[in-house]
Amino acid sequence: MLKFSIITVCYNSEQTIAETISSVNCQSFRNYEHIIIDGLSTDTTLDIVNFSKDKKTVVFSEKDEGLYDAMNKGILKAKGEYLAFLNSDDRFINNYVLEKVNLIAKSDPDFIYGGINYFSENAHKQRIWMPDNFNIIKKKKLQIPHPCIFIKRDKLIEKNRFFDTNLKIASDLKQQLEFIHIDNRAGVLINEVLVDMRLGGKSTDGLLAFLTGWRESVVVYKEIFGLVGLFFCIRKILYKLLQIKNIVYFVKPN
Repeated sequence: MLKFSIITVCYNSEQTIAETISSVNCQSFRNYEHIIIDGLSTDTTLDIVNFSKDKKTVVFSEKDEGLYDAMNKGILKAKGEYLAFLNSDDRFINNYVLEKVNLIAKSDPDFIYGGINYFSENAHKQRIWMPDNFNIIKKKKLQIPHPCIFIKRDKLIEKNRFFDTNLKIASDLKQQLEFIHIDNRAGVLINEVLVDMRLGGKSTDGLLAFLTGWRESVVVYKEIFGLVGLFFCIRKILYKLLQIKNIVYFVKPN
């Protein structure tokens, strides 16, 4: 069985998809499959995918009902023990991500996670976000950005923890909170940045996305934790603001 299934959902991603595929193809650890779920792109995305892919790449192009529906298709098609969702505008930070994650995976945790480097389109501004250890994540009901998580596929399937397609932005939050707090799964932190995440994606694209994300977050927290969930959601907002204030910023020279 394959150790890792890397799932990339794309639609009209011609500007970035080659970088994503290259970052997977270059991994030193080779026991993986790269599943690309395309939503019938109308630009040159599929041409780029077919040019960039290697023998470990599996491509499906068909109509879907949005991002989370496509991600659910990836879960069902995957054959690996661990799943990772690498967005079509993101990339692994270096060639050794899977190798490092595999060392932790040998102890068979429910999921493994690390840090993210957020960067702008021109790559001149970046900020590094490192999550807390699992005990703090669980105690404070915090969220880990899903591109830096490697999660056991069978544990998702066992409790039917697919993405909720009724949500536009916060479905990964709901899945994660259910996985940790209802199913009582535990994770292991790799204290390193694992993924470059490009700013401007669906969850970071403007004020409307921000407001939609927080509105859905309130609904999710309340659904899982009841009225006390509102406290956890507000604390999450304050925690994120504090984190942004203290975040490490880099400005690359022109």
